[in-house]
Amino acid sequence: MERRALALVAGIATLLLLVAYRSASLFPPDKIAVSNGTSLAYTEAGNGPTVVFVHGAWADTRAWAAERDVISAQYRFVAYSMRYHMPNKWQDDGTQYSVATHATDLAGFIKSLNVGSVHVVAHSYGGQVAAQLAVEHPELVKTLVLEEPSIYTVLDSPEGEAAAREFLKSNPQAEEALKNGDSLKATQIRMNAVLGDPDGWNKLPAPVIQMLSDNAKTTGPLMHEPAPPPMDCKKVGTIRTPTLLIEGDRSIAFFHVIDDTLARCRPGTERVVIARSDHMMQVRNPEALNEAILKFLQKHS
Repeated sequence: MERRALALVAGIATLLLLVAYRSASLFPPDKIAVSNGTSLAYTEAGNGPTVVFVHGAWADTRAWAAERDVISAQYRFVAYSMRYHMPNKWQDDGTQYSVATHATDLAGFIKSLNVGSVHVVAHSYGGQVAAQLAVEHPELVKTLVLEEPSIYTVLDSPEGEAAAREFLKSNPQAEEALKNGDSLKATQIRMNAVLGDPDGWNKLPAPVIQMLSDNAKTTGPLMHEPAPPPMDCKKVGTIRTPTLLIEGDRSIAFFHVIDDTLARCRPGTERVVIARSDHMMQVRNPEALNEAILKFLQKHS
C-alpha cells in the first residue's frame, strides 16, 4: 500500500512537471534581450526585486519550471537561455562557448533589465558563470545562490583531485560518441557521470530528458571549451556578496568537495543540504529547494 501511494505521488509530480515544462509562459521564452552581440531568449513573471536564474549544462529556461510560480509570487522571476541553448539560434559552430563568454553575456543581460543589481540563482555549470560574474561585476549581484556549482578549478587537495578523476573517467567514451557524430549519446554519458549512476539518464522524468536532448548539440562545445578564467581559492575569497551554497544529500563526491572548498575559501558562506536529492535538485525535491532559496532571499532583501 505504501509503495502504491509513493508511486501515485511520483506520477502526479511527473505530470505537474510535464505541464510546467510545456507551459507557454516558460518555454519557449517569450522575450529577447541583446547582449554581447547575441540574442538571449528569456521569460519573466511577478513583481518586486529581480531574481535572475542561470541554468546549467544541456538546459534552458525549462530548468526552472518548478521555481517560476513560487518565486514570482514574491519576486520578479527572470530566467534566460544561455548562448547556444534552446531556443537561441547559433551564430557560429560553438567556438565561443566558454565560461568567459557566458559571464559577459550574463552581465549584458542583467544590464539590459535596467534594474541595477539583482539576485542571482545558478545551477551547476551556470554556477561557474555566476561566480565569474560576481568577481568581474560585483555591482550587478545583490546575492548569489549557487546550486552545486561545477567550479572544479578550486579543487586543490588530493581528495578533490580524486573526485575530479572519478567524475571525468567517462570522458573518453563521450569523446568517442562525439567523434561518431552522436552528441545525444555523449550527453547521456556525461549526465550519467553527473548523477553517479550508469542508468541515471533513463531514470530522469520525461520532460527533463526532452530538455537535455534538445540541448545535446552543446555537448561538443562544452567539452572542448577553452579553460575557464582562473577561479582559485583566493579569487573566490574576493566575492563579497552574500552567498548561499545548496547541495543534494545524494550527490556525487565531486560536487560535495567543490562546495566544501568554496565554503573554506569564502568564510561566511551559508550552506543548505536538500534531502532526497542529487544534482538534479530542482526535480528531486523542488519544495525544499524553493524554501531554501526564498529564505535566503528574504534574509538579504
